[in-house]
Amino acid sequence: MLTTIPPTTVTETWGCFEDEFESHCLQEVGVTDFEECRAAAASEFSYDQPAEAVKNFDVAASFVARLYAKGKRLPVLEDVVMRVSALLA
Repeated sequence: MLTTIPPTTVTETWGCFEDEFESHCLQEVGVTDFEECRAAAASEFSYDQPAEAVKNFDVAASFVARLYAKGKRLPVLEDVVMRVSALLA
């Protein structure tokens, strides 16, 4: 049985990235900012491999914060946060 992955989608009760979170971020912010912020966040938490580091929640949060500090945005992630917050209200 073949399973197809839906395109990046955010709904009222669920969301998914078509590919991995990192791939989505790379597309949104570009290679240079992506790699710079990912490496800095990995280093902050003493990870040798930045690609593995972003799987850690704290590293991912630092990575995203660094992107936003550079003026970058992740609109899909913002939508997810907004919808999750609405579920909690």
